[in-house]
Amino acid sequence: MLKSVSSLLMILLIGSTSFAQNAEYWDTDKLQDNKECLLKVVRNRMKSTKTGTVNLKIESQTELIVFQDAMEKWWGLRPDFFLNVYDGNTNTIYLMNKRSSYKHPRTPVDSLVHELTHYVQVIDQGGGSGDGDLLEGEAVQVQSWFRETRGHLIQNDKYEGPCE
Repeated sequence: MLKSVSSLLMILLIGSTSFAQNAEYWDTDKLQDNKECLLKVVRNRMKSTKTGTVNLKIESQTELIVFQDAMEKWWGLRPDFFLNVYDGNTNTIYLMNKRSSYKHPRTPVDSLVHELTHYVQVIDQGGGSGDGDLLEGEAVQVQSWFRETRGHLIQNDKYEGPCE
């Protein structure tokens, strides 16, 4: 009896710990699942007919040093903390997913749209880092458009809308 009670307590403890971790972060699997659909949305919005994909590394599954090493090569400096970034050197998006990093109505989903816009700018349209203000302005515009027209389709950490 004592052994089964302690086993039950252990299961409850482990379950509550994993629940606490899930409550702190947006669901990484759902964010990964969204990537290809959202890339189609962005490409359609930007009138790109290209194909290809981008890597996605999510904060809760990526060590800070991995992000810092990549940014040092891309930017020439080491950030002290994780940020949302498209790294053109490695064709990788780094995406924060800690809930406390986002204030309503901003989400990791529309932030992913922002970074996917940078991917399309660089890979599909040949944009370079020298076009910084112009590229950033367009990424903000696409992100805002997505949030205003499709933000209501984000349910339970996932974009549930059309992929066109």
